[in-house]
Amino acid sequence: MTEPPSSLPYKTRFALTHGGPADRALSRMGLITPLVKRIVLFFGVGWLPLLILSAFEGVAIGNAVKIPFLFDIGEQIRLLLVVPLLLAAEPLIGPTLREAVEQFPRENLISADEFPVFQSAIHQAMRLKESVLAEILLIGLVIVADIAHLDAIHMAFASTWLYSPSATGPIRSLAGWWLAFVSLSAYRFLLFRWFWRFFIWARFLWQVSRLRLQLIPTHPDRAGGLAFLGDAQLRFTVIIFCGSAVIASTLANLILYGGQSPFEFKTPIFVYIFLVICLVLFPLFTFTPKLIALKEKGQLEYGSLSMSYSRLFDQTWIQDIAQKTTLLGSEDIQSLAAMDVSFRMVKGMNIVPFDFETIKVLVLAALLPFLPLLLSIIPVQEAWDKLRMFLL
Repeated sequence: MTEPPSSLPYKTRFALTHGGPADRALSRMGLITPLVKRIVLFFGVGWLPLLILSAFEGVAIGNAVKIPFLFDIGEQIRLLLVVPLLLAAEPLIGPTLREAVEQFPRENLISADEFPVFQSAIHQAMRLKESVLAEILLIGLVIVADIAHLDAIHMAFASTWLYSPSATGPIRSLAGWWLAFVSLSAYRFLLFRWFWRFFIWARFLWQVSRLRLQLIPTHPDRAGGLAFLGDAQLRFTVIIFCGSAVIASTLANLILYGGQSPFEFKTPIFVYIFLVICLVLFPLFTFTPKLIALKEKGQLEYGSLSMSYSRLFDQTWIQDIAQKTTLLGSEDIQSLAAMDVSFRMVKGMNIVPFDFETIKVLVLAALLPFLPLLLSIIPVQEAWDKLRMFLL
C-alpha cells in the first residue's frame, strides 16, 4: 500500500467539539476551561436563580402549587443532569472522533492520490464547525423555540411553579420567565449545537465513504479495517442518554401530576428508541456498498485461491500419499489450515462497520432513563428476563 505523505500533519486537525464562535467568545471571558468551571457557571446562571425566584414567590416547595420547583422532575433532570452531560460530552466525544479520523492515514486506508480529497473533507468539516452563520442560525432556532415555549401551556391541567391558572389565563411567574429566556435558551443552544456537530460528522463520513478506500477482507475486525468507526460512534451514547432522560422525565411529570397512565407511552418509548438508534448508526451505513463489494470480491479471490491450493494439497497428500514418510510438522497442512481461517474470515465479514455489541450499548443508553417508567407497566422479573436475553 502507498504510504501517506509525511508532509500531511493530521494531529489535532480534526477538532469537532472545540472552537467555533461561541467557544471563542467564552474563551475570551476565561470560561472555556476547565469543564467544571463551565458546569458551575451554568448552575449559577441557569438553575440557582430559579431556586431563588421560586423560593421568593413561595413555589419552590410546599403546597402553594401542585408542582413546586424542586418537585418538577422534568426541569430538574434537564438542568441538573442533561446540561452538565452535554458539556461533559465534548471532551469525551471530540478526542475519539479525532483519533478515528487520524486512523485513516495511519492505517493507510486512503490511497496517495485520494489524500487531497480526504484533507479537503477535513477542512470542510472544520469550516462548518467554525461557521459564524451556522451558530447565528442555531441562536435563531433557540429564539423561535423560546417564543413557541411562551405560547405553550405547561401542565395546563395543574398549577405549577412556572405559572398558575387564573380567570384570564395562566400567569407566568418570575422564575418562569427566567427559565424561558435564560435556562432553556442555554440548554437548547447546547442541544442544537450537538445536532449540528453530528451532521458535520455524518457528512464527513459520507465524503470518506466515497473515496477509494484500501480495505482488506481478511482484517480481524471483520469490517475490512473500519470497525474503529463503530467504536467511535459509541461515544454518542452520552447524547442518546440525554435525549432519553429529557423525554423520560417529561413523561414522569405527566404520569405523576397529570394522572396519565404509563401504558399510554409504552409504544412511543420503543419507537423513539428504535429511531434514535437508527439515526446514530445511519452515517456508518454509507460504507455498506464498499463493504459488500469488498466481501464479494474477497470471496471470489480467496475462493479461487483456496480451490487452487486444495487441489495441489489433494494431489500431494492424497493421491501421492505413498511417497510421504510422515505428516508431522508439514507446512502444507499448516498452510491449508490458515487458508481455511482466511476464507472463513472473508465469509463472516460484516457489511457494516459495527457489530451487534455496538447496537446493545446504544439500546441500553437509550433505554436506561425509561426503566423506572417501564418497570411500572412491566413486571420486574419479565423485564429482567427480556433484558438478559437481549444482552446474551
